[in-house]
Amino acid sequence: MSLLLQMVYFRVFLRVLYVNGSWANVPNGAATQWNFCTYDSYNDPCISSGNMWGVLGQSGHQLWQIYSDQIYLNGTLLSTSDERVKTNLRNIDSSLVKVRKVKGVKFDMKYNLPDTMPKGKKNKIINSGKNRLGFIAQDLKVLFPELVHQDDSTGLYRVDYLGMIPVLVEALKDQQNQIDSLKQLINKKGSGNLKSAEIPTTVESADIKTSDVATLSQNAPNPFSQSTNIAYYLPGTVQNATIYVYDMNGVQIKSIPIASKGNGSITINGYELRSGMYLYTLIADGKEVATKRMILTQ
Repeated sequence: MSLLLQMVYFRVFLRVLYVNGSWANVPNGAATQWNFCTYDSYNDPCISSGNMWGVLGQSGHQLWQIYSDQIYLNGTLLSTSDERVKTNLRNIDSSLVKVRKVKGVKFDMKYNLPDTMPKGKKNKIINSGKNRLGFIAQDLKVLFPELVHQDDSTGLYRVDYLGMIPVLVEALKDQQNQIDSLKQLINKKGSGNLKSAEIPTTVESADIKTSDVATLSQNAPNPFSQSTNIAYYLPGTVQNATIYVYDMNGVQIKSIPIASKGNGSITINGYELRSGMYLYTLIADGKEVATKRMILTQ
């Protein structure tokens, strides 16, 4: 059955390329043609082309979709990345803010396999779907709706994992820019050229300010002799928060209630404590956010 159509519609059954009919030749614009044949005994499918090479689809009549559980390739070329086929180019904004909220998960795939399938073949498929890494499409849709698409026929959500690559690249660039800025501040401080107006009130960046996670920063300076500042961030959802100071024996020395939300800081004066090493902890709504060490010198 010759398929001379502008769009060739494929369906995949149990990770095997399937073409309606007993077999078919798919033209590829070359002398060699791929042969696809179906099967009904769960054996490996017949996929061949004279010299074991060929092109699936044509540049003028490209395939639109192929559904498969797994596809093995020696190489992948994304010709549609050519600038000449793109329009309305825009920057990817706030990538680091969103990437910080993405949750990667490890999971096992669920398969609806027929009872007639041989046990060995069934176990092989089930095992191949264990301990996979990825995202939950419904969660990712909130942050990156452009990367999540719903299948009209099944209603299932699918993730464009390749589309996540440029997002991660931009997030890394944003993070490196923040690191470079902090390095410049540190270098200025070391040279004595750092002005007080240039010192951030907290070490939290603008990205962290929009986060919904409480954070506790390392005190600065550390070690200290006169006084030191401890920066923190509390989201608006936190009801109660306190910073506790302990000695190295675990005895509570101070407790400082935190009433303000957002970015803030507290000051610890050296004359309030004896010289030595201390631990300080931020507790928000009964949960420990973080614990850090500070050193008071004479």
